[in-house]
Amino acid sequence: LYFTPHHLPFTYPPFALLVFSPLTLGSVHLVEALWWLINAAIVTLILSIAITTCFALPRTRALSLALFLTPALSLAFEPLRSNTDYGQINAVLLLLVLVDITRRAARGRGVLVGLAAAIKLTPLVYLIAFAVSRDWRALGRGLLTFAGVGLAVFLVLPGESRLFWFHQVYDPSRT
Repeated sequence: LYFTPHHLPFTYPPFALLVFSPLTLGSVHLVEALWWLINAAIVTLILSIAITTCFALPRTRALSLALFLTPALSLAFEPLRSNTDYGQINAVLLLLVLVDITRRAARGRGVLVGLAAAIKLTPLVYLIAFAVSRDWRALGRGLLTFAGVGLAVFLVLPGESRLFWFHQVYDPSRT
């Protein structure tokens, strides 16, 4: 399968097909505009969380600063622009991981990293942060979420799941 006007192959686990399938319901131009707006909102949230965490500013002040910085960063930095142009989901994944990692005493800590990893395997590396901080419950929740989502999707999309998990995941040429 190929996606985006750049005809890039779909290389993510089958759960990503389910998560992002609503984007196939509109015209290409509508989806592109929507994707730009979604990414701008996500970059704003990422900046707001980072500013709040790093500088201990109140959330409203951090959000105001993030709203001011987002347009310039989204246009000026090529990786952000390319992420959106190519229909990449990296900003979405970063937001999920950042929210989960920065919530120190949250009950469901680890779940968002597990969900991000179920969409794209790369966020699995962030489970190491839970191990390093000896947050075994968050590590367990992350692993259980990742595995549980994978198994649930196997029931919904058995052919795609079998192809991805037993063949494509081991093929380095697929990316």
